[in-house]
Amino acid sequence: MSQQPEGQPVEFPSVPKPRRSWSARRAPAAVCALLGAVACAAVLYDVVSVRFGGTPSPWRHALLDRLYGMSVTDTLAVVAAAVLVVVGLWLIWLAMTPGARKRAPMKPPGGDVRAFLDRSATALLLRDVALEVPGTDDAKVRVRRRKVRVRATVRFGDPTEVEAELTRALTTKRDALGLARPPRLAIRVRPDGDWTPPVPEQTESVGSADTPVATGGKK
Repeated sequence: MSQQPEGQPVEFPSVPKPRRSWSARRAPAAVCALLGAVACAAVLYDVVSVRFGGTPSPWRHALLDRLYGMSVTDTLAVVAAAVLVVVGLWLIWLAMTPGARKRAPMKPPGGDVRAFLDRSATALLLRDVALEVPGTDDAKVRVRRRKVRVRATVRFGDPTEVEAELTRALTTKRDALGLARPPRLAIRVRPDGDWTPPVPEQTESVGSADTPVATGGKK
């Protein structure tokens, strides 16, 4: 077993920087492939039909006549070009961005291991912790990329104290999830419809007017 020479810094294995998961973009790819396949199949069917002695479809004649008589300044051409530009930019944006916004990256333990936590699972875990806080009747948790919104209702107790306990419990749970970029908490507490303000504790007074005071004396 080799030993580290004295005076040299200890080298630790490099941990890769956590990154978001890339989405497969199945829905946009399926829509584009389906539209292209339908258009190509329609044109191919009409061409093959004409080659075997059939007559061209009326829609192809109408489309060709329309295209031959159209100029680049026509409204239809400008609108079609604008739509194609928007669709093209949208496809480029989908190809250049990772997507998978519902999965948050976790701190990598090392090596090539990558872990992700779904936002819905994060919301359920934080909601369970919020419901365990005394005085909390209901809680709604929405997890975003950089913020967690918590809306809780208080059935009993001081809302200020319940909010402080919620903040402490949720912060502890959020830090224990091991997220690479822990989102900040935005907690809002409101009293329930059946909430009643807590009764302040009363201390018994010593030597009140109703308590007889014994006096001592010599006869």
